[in-house]
Amino acid sequence: MGKLIAVGVAVIALVVYVRHPHGPSAAKVAGCLQKHGATVERSTFFEDAFGIAASGPLPEDLRNDLKQAEKHLYDVTIAADSGFLMDTKRERQAADLEAAAAARGLDVTAQGRDKVLMIWSGGPSAASRATLDRCLR
Repeated sequence: MGKLIAVGVAVIALVVYVRHPHGPSAAKVAGCLQKHGATVERSTFFEDAFGIAASGPLPEDLRNDLKQAEKHLYDVTIAADSGFLMDTKRERQAADLEAAAAARGLDVTAQGRDKVLMIWSGGPSAASRATLDRCLR
């Protein structure tokens, strides 16, 4: 069930992803989170879920889009809370993503600022939310 939720979140996230040239980036926020004790790693989610490393059933353009998205996708763990950190196409996507996930029965909490978005698995603790808020500034 957890893998199904993660795949659903990732597909929704892919729809909102695109690298932007100005403002805070997921990479900068990831670095800040590490300085505050979080574990942050480049995500291999799309590679694991869709097998994008090898040619296969995915169309080449979709495989390339997933590879590009994965360059700006991070697995983040703060204490007992975890999720995906990414750059997005436009500001204020957190509410849109939460609504789309809820409509599909997914338990996620989105938190972001400007064009950086964190998709928490479930609901994060107040301490984890506060740590991310500090890094989003």
